[in-house]
Amino acid sequence: MKKFFAVLLMLCLLTGTLSGITVWAEETTDVISEIVTAISEDYSEQATEWQLFDMAVNGMSENLDSDDVVNYVKNTSVSVLDEDRITNLAKAAIILTSLGFDATKITGENGELVSIIDKIAGYDGFEGINEAIFSLIAYDCGNYTVDSGLTRETIIEYILGQVNADGGWALMEEDEFSDPDVTSMVIWAIAPYYDSYTEIVDNAVLCLSNMQQ
Repeated sequence: MKKFFAVLLMLCLLTGTLSGITVWAEETTDVISEIVTAISEDYSEQATEWQLFDMAVNGMSENLDSDDVVNYVKNTSVSVLDEDRITNLAKAAIILTSLGFDATKITGENGELVSIIDKIAGYDGFEGINEAIFSLIAYDCGNYTVDSGLTRETIIEYILGQVNADGGWALMEEDEFSDPDVTSMVIWAIAPYYDSYTEIVDNAVLCLSNMQQ
């Protein structure tokens, strides 16, 4: 399901981001909206963490069970103190920001304020492209300031350094064949920087199109 939402999110971003496909995007927006709404109905009564992610980033958090949201915020406020996986930290930042919280001011178990964004930026590097993708999305979802450590520029350089010859990205750096899920997530992450990386993003979209032929 996560892969499905990655592609949907990518398509939604394309609506207002890429040139040359405006008419196509307008014609498919209603269809995408109907699909997302239909899927969200299955999440309304009980939601896993990834389902919370899907709903929150699509602006449908009001359809979630309030207890699920409260429990997630409570549990995350405690677990984020000891979390050492960048992807999990970034995912938490994205969900919390989408729910209206400031990911730089999360109240921990002992009442201290914790910045998830600072924790991400404080790492020495990434163990895989997923960590980079989710970190960049986490920074941008709340327009958070990151002046040192793993900055936006550092992350983008890392991501672009792993692009394959076909214009897409794979989960593992040594894989020469691109993956549609990972490529879609990269497009989502670097879409805000489209003006600076137009050719790269366009090539990634073309790569996704070629995968479906």
